[in-house]
Amino acid sequence: MEKLNCNDKEPTHKMSDSEKETEMKSRDGDGMDSKELPLVKGDNPENRRIYAWIEEIVGSQFLQEIIYDGENNAGNRKRKFSLLEFELGKDEPSEDDLLRCSLGEGMVIPLKVVYLLDGVRTSNQLLMRLPTYFYDFAEDVNDETFLSPITVHTHETYFYSTVLPDIKNFLQSEGVDLKLAIPECFYVKHCPKYEMRKTPALVENLMSAKSLLLLLDPKGEGFNELESVEDVDLQEGLAAMTEMAKLHAVTWSMQEKRGRELNDIWEDLLSVVDQEAINDHVVEGSFELLSLGLGRNKAEGESPEDRNLYEKLLQMKPKIEEILKKTLYASGPNIPNSLLHMMIGGPNLFFRKKYNSSHGSERDLSDDLTETTECCIASWSLATIGNPILDVALFTCVSLITKVRSQYTGLFLKHYWQNFESVAQLLQVTPKFDFQYVLREFEKFQIWCYLFMIAACKQDDMKLEEIRDIVENILDILSNLEVQESGSVATLFN
Repeated sequence: MEKLNCNDKEPTHKMSDSEKETEMKSRDGDGMDSKELPLVKGDNPENRRIYAWIEEIVGSQFLQEIIYDGENNAGNRKRKFSLLEFELGKDEPSEDDLLRCSLGEGMVIPLKVVYLLDGVRTSNQLLMRLPTYFYDFAEDVNDETFLSPITVHTHETYFYSTVLPDIKNFLQSEGVDLKLAIPECFYVKHCPKYEMRKTPALVENLMSAKSLLLLLDPKGEGFNELESVEDVDLQEGLAAMTEMAKLHAVTWSMQEKRGRELNDIWEDLLSVVDQEAINDHVVEGSFELLSLGLGRNKAEGESPEDRNLYEKLLQMKPKIEEILKKTLYASGPNIPNSLLHMMIGGPNLFFRKKYNSSHGSERDLSDDLTETTECCIASWSLATIGNPILDVALFTCVSLITKVRSQYTGLFLKHYWQNFESVAQLLQVTPKFDFQYVLREFEKFQIWCYLFMIAACKQDDMKLEEIRDIVENILDILSNLEVQESGSVATLFN
């Protein structure tokens, strides 16, 4: 995988025009049809430049690999790669693309490629992620306060260029073969500085971008994207919990075994404890919107029941702030610290079904089939360091409908903890906390998650019934926490 910083030179394995011509002739010698040749029209230098650039970044993953032949690794050779065809999914940015860029989300461009790898014809669906912000949408491009919160998308290139390789190197050094459910990266170029563009020309921006990411599209590997945020069923929820637990346990173990805080290892990542202003906004913003939501029927006469419900919660606001302060900013040797995703749900989750039979991997109707669900977690632009239970609480609050959440939360938490312990054991680390800790902290983090859901909504998008459910859930949690403080260890999910 090609890793470049913004001060690096361009990759060195570009082909000259003569080399490119030789390479194309060698493909003709393989007996291919002319239509299988690169999609380069005539001798247009610009088209050839685009082709060479795409071949370079797609092939960067393979050209650094070495194939070993023989027991003594004799006769090792570099892999051979050549691009046959490519197709960009769009010719120019749409208005939606530009709007997403203006909000700091960057641009995603589908890319289909057909190539030869060691003589074998292969095709892949890829995603180019371009973390770029276009001038035209900035109210004041010199306003650092305005730009600061929208630079978060550059964390995804940092995640793939630094964080993920660190994690993989740690697993390799421990001799643990553990597959992480993260889209495969073909190419990453990371610049920590914020990048802005004046002209939204698609190819020009791609080729000159200081930060760029090329990932394998999960949908091209048989994974399906969720159709809505709250569309996770039981098996999918368990699969997501498994993958969360694996990543949390690995990064927590990495911190424990190296004796260094993750905040010191990955200085460019966000940290929950450093986001006090955001957390304060979640509390204040949610209470303001709750007041408007529960009193929205004033024109027809305010509902006394809704007003009373809000007043009950308002009376508990000091207690809520106290709980969140102790929970979000807790630190110490017994407080777990892991890499968090912070957006697990909706369009960032992909699932696929696999069937195992007694006669092999192929599906046979005569077999007793065992169906398993696999999960892939995409979009790491909000990768954050913090208590892993916050990630679990966010997933259950945001991605599960009320019925599934109320019925299976206990099962999800047990499944999560079993997988966390299992991975920690593989890495020969014993957790300094137990399942009861997970249950207690989960309830506290749920309060923040519910308030976050309200604060993140527009007033017109809120449904009164959903608001009532959220407030009642928070009051139930607060009541149960009081029971625990009185001496009982009971939780809502025992």
